[in-house]
Amino acid sequence: MKTIRKHLLVILGVIVIGVFSSCDGEVEMELYTSDLIEAMNTKEPLYAKVSLIIEGMTENYDYEFLRNYIPSFTNPHYVKYDYQTSLAFDIKVPIVNNKEFENLDQTGQLFVIVGAKTTSGYSYSISINRELIRNISSYTSSTMYQSFNLEDFDFCYKLANDLRDAQEYKIFSSYMNTIPYPMSHTFSLERRDSQKIKMSEIYAKSLNQDETYYFLTITQK
Repeated sequence: MKTIRKHLLVILGVIVIGVFSSCDGEVEMELYTSDLIEAMNTKEPLYAKVSLIIEGMTENYDYEFLRNYIPSFTNPHYVKYDYQTSLAFDIKVPIVNNKEFENLDQTGQLFVIVGAKTTSGYSYSISINRELIRNISSYTSSTMYQSFNLEDFDFCYKLANDLRDAQEYKIFSSYMNTIPYPMSHTFSLERRDSQKIKMSEIYAKSLNQDETYYFLTITQK
């Protein structure tokens, strides 16, 4: 009797873990220096291409659901992620300055890249669309028995210098060339150079907080 009870408890534990686990995945942004700077001086948002992978999404109705909630949803296809077949797709996210962000209609935007003028230059943070994420999480909870939180995703971006001259940047709580920079790191890119940068897990966890945390600064002399 005790053995049967023990087995039932183990099975129940596995079910509970499955129900309350979260989708993993990846977010990769393409950021061009000219767009980041121009967004600081215009009222209209500019847009960055973002590629996402959501682990475990394998059905056609999954991407139909996402297409309905995210109008910029394009290029759905399947890839292997963490040894699982997973849905990959592209979206566009706005880049705006903090003044225009206050009036931005975020309907259908998974997140927004928000720029602000700081003492170091132009600094950029990510503001997530909590309402949209709740809607997606409700869907994944009912169909996949998993919650959806961007804080569980790997965030990275390709930063390109498309200006005429070399440009200096500062990154925060990130990895570059597999080297961790828990605080900050300053580097330069020559014209037409680019660099892939991964944000730390700590930065991803900060997305659900109300504080503003910058992931990148374009230094201005």
